[in-house]
Amino acid sequence: MSDPADRPSTSSDPDGGSRSRVVLRWYMVLPILLALVLGTTWLILRSKDEVASPTLSSSDPVTDPVDAGTGPEQPRQPFTIPRQDVTLYWVRADGAGLITRPSEVFATASLADRVKQVVGRLLAGPDADPTLSATEEEPATQPAGDVGEADPLAPLSPFPTGTQLRAAFVDGSGVAHVSLSKELTQALGGSAWERLVVHSLVNSVVRSFPEVRSVRVLIEGAEVETLAGHVDLRHPVVFSDRLVVDDLEPEASEDEVP
Repeated sequence: MSDPADRPSTSSDPDGGSRSRVVLRWYMVLPILLALVLGTTWLILRSKDEVASPTLSSSDPVTDPVDAGTGPEQPRQPFTIPRQDVTLYWVRADGAGLITRPSEVFATASLADRVKQVVGRLLAGPDADPTLSATEEEPATQPAGDVGEADPLAPLSPFPTGTQLRAAFVDGSGVAHVSLSKELTQALGGSAWERLVVHSLVNSVVRSFPEVRSVRVLIEGAEVETLAGHVDLRHPVVFSDRLVVDDLEPEASEDEVP
C-alpha cells in the first residue's frame, strides 16, 4: 500500500481562489466608483454655473438688455437732414431792383448739390419757397377798391416760365458753372431786366456760398456771349450789389402825391 503522503493532491489551492475572488470584486466595484466620481464632478460644475448665471423663474421680469436701465420706452425721434441758411435775390415787384430774402437748403456734403438747390429755389419762384412763406408778414388789409393791387415790395422771380436747370458744378478756382435751358433767352425784356436776371442768379449763389467766387452762365451746356444782347457772359460774373434796393422806398404814385 502506498504512503498517503506520496499521493497527488486533488484539492484546489485556497490562496489562489481568494485572489481570484478579490480581483472579481474590484472589477465589479471599479465602474461604480468611477460613475460616482464622474457624477460628483458634474454636480460640482453645474452648481458653479448656476451661481454664475442664475436661472430666471417664471415670476422674474424679463428685460431687454438693450433697454435695461433706460426706463420707459422713449418715442423715436424722426431723422432730419441738417439745413444751411442761404440768401436769395428776387426782383422787387415794381422792378426797381433786387431784394434779399433768407431761405434754407439741405446741408449736403456736395457744394454742387447745394448750388443746384439755390438755383432750383430761384426758378420755382418765391411762392414755392417754404422758408419765405413762413417768414413773410401777412399783407395789410387793403381799402375798398384796392383789392387785387400787387404789393410793389413783393419778391418776384425774374426767370421766364419754363426755365430749367440743366447742370451745375464748381471748379477748383471757385467758379460755379450753371447751365440753364434755352427758355431763359426767349422771353427776356430790355437790358435792365436782363441784368436783374443775371445778378439774381449770381448774387444768390455767391452770397450763399463763400467757396464760390463767381458764376459762369451757360445755356444748354454751351458758352454764350449774352442772353439778350446786353450783359456780357463771355467770362464768369462776380457779385454786385449795385442793383440791390432793400432799403429803397417805392416811388409814390400820382394818387399818393399830396
